[in-house]
Amino acid sequence: MTSPAPAWISPRRLFVDGAIVSAAFALVVLGSLLLDPAIWLDDYPPDVRAAVGDSIQQPRVLQGLVGALLAAVVLGGLVWSLRRLNHELGALGFRQAGLHAFLMFWIVNAVDVVVVDWLFFMRLLQSRVVFPGTEGLPGYDDYLFHLEGSFLTLPPWVGSAVLSLVVGAGWWLFVTRRGADEDVGVSAGD
Repeated sequence: MTSPAPAWISPRRLFVDGAIVSAAFALVVLGSLLLDPAIWLDDYPPDVRAAVGDSIQQPRVLQGLVGALLAAVVLGGLVWSLRRLNHELGALGFRQAGLHAFLMFWIVNAVDVVVVDWLFFMRLLQSRVVFPGTEGLPGYDDYLFHLEGSFLTLPPWVGSAVLSLVVGAGWWLFVTRRGADEDVGVSAGD
């Protein structure tokens, strides 16, 4: 009699942790957008960027801080979720950790497009994120622009593939090979 094959993913863990990491990601993006929309000027639609031109200085230091905070949220969230998944499923390998990272990235990406871009940026906060002189430009209502930038172009796919490989390899090198139970130390309450 053979033992059952190990579970590859935990849909519950993926969606619960994905929702938590996505919420933290969205809060950082929305908070920084409210603090100073110029932080995100490079991510605005092309017609808006063209109309703004050089009239607005982007706060480069603040952009760097927000970028670092977002990276910490995503990477920290992935490590946290992998620890919880490791506790739930047992010793994770390279493929499981990489697949989990890939799927988590796309959950965060989907929440970013639907909630942050479409709901908040384009609807609820539009009056706060419109730059003077750009009122009424069609880019502010271009749903496809946000969808293309997040799902229909090569960079997000390459980024998620690289992230998955790095996370999978890191998990394998630093946790699996050294003994997941010793180094991960997740309590039963997680």
